[in-house]
Amino acid sequence: MYVDNEDGQTVSIIDVKTLKVVETIVLGFMPGFVAYQGGMKEMWVTDPMAGKVHWWTKDATGKMVYTGAFNTDAGSHAIAFKDMMAYVTNQEAANVSVIDVMQHKVTKTISVGKKTNGIVII
Repeated sequence: MYVDNEDGQTVSIIDVKTLKVVETIVLGFMPGFVAYQGGMKEMWVTDPMAGKVHWWTKDATGKMVYTGAFNTDAGSHAIAFKDMMAYVTNQEAANVSVIDVMQHKVTKTISVGKKTNGIVII
């Protein structure tokens, strides 16, 4: 389980079997949303103030290691994955960024309503 902590600017990783925090990742920014992409084994965290998504991968010991970031748009917030595509709502830009997960690159932007927030893919 991955939990973003806005005020602490961290992500807590919780073992769902023991219900104990097993790792705390210091971000250095206030997270908007955290999500795990199973195919690439990456943790993605939106950075609304910078309009970015940052991602981490597990090292050989199982700890999360910062890997990189890419730009989305102003107020990046919720993340949803479908296959090897990701969708990020951008609250201030009133759009959704469509991202190629393997390339960590925005491939399209979809204009939507104001203050775009959550996203669910069925």
